[in-house]
Amino acid sequence: MARHEQQREDLLDDAVAFIERAVFSSDDYEEVFVGFRSSGAVSVYVDQDPVYHFNSSGELRRGFLAGELLKAKAGKLVAMRRERPGGEVQLVSRELSAADSAELLEQARRLLQTLRQDLQNQTLRVVGQVPEGGVALRSRIVEWIQEIVAKPIEVAHTPHAR
Repeated sequence: MARHEQQREDLLDDAVAFIERAVFSSDDYEEVFVGFRSSGAVSVYVDQDPVYHFNSSGELRRGFLAGELLKAKAGKLVAMRRERPGGEVQLVSRELSAADSAELLEQARRLLQTLRQDLQNQTLRVVGQVPEGGVALRSRIVEWIQEIVAKPIEVAHTPHAR
């Protein structure tokens, strides 16, 4: 694990695991990244934080929120925080309570609803996308979000993309 945190890489150019990906910006967000893996897994990055990774069933499998890494484990969320006692990096984990998990999942659902509205209203402007050209990716993202927010978001059994 790195001793120094760095800004995230250029996801549009570097995140080649996402066969379709787009970066948007608006007055409210410097950068919103949405990427689709060939497996159907989807990741959403809103600025530097939060980040949500969903499996092909739309369940939350990983994330980054308020400086903590999130990981699904047996249908529950584990939060991990980097601590540096004596200059050495340690990852301290804690399982989130059912109430904390429910609140986090509802917060993710509300943010996705907002992004969907911003995409539909064209207030999120395309900065770039892969593959280039076409409006179909925006529509695919809107449809995906619509499916996800139609019901409460569930926690995946495992943090792995599938």
